[in-house]
Amino acid sequence: MNQEFANVWKPTTLKESFQGKKFTLLWNPEAQSLRVESAEDGVSWAYSFWFAWYAFHPETEVYSTDSPTAD
Repeated sequence: MNQEFANVWKPTTLKESFQGKKFTLLWNPEAQSLRVESAEDGVSWAYSFWFAWYAFHPETEVYSTDSPTAD
């Protein structure tokens, strides 16, 4: 389980921005998954299992924000 969400047991919406582009993430504690709900034009993402992504892209930087809290 992702340590950032280890103590978040309710579905959670995170509204974030990176390099001036806004996006919204949804945390599903039942599935222990995080997905992109919406994003501004110019924001690209790919759904993947972290271990698989990291195997091919070990230089990937992990985005971090303040600890999430349930809505």
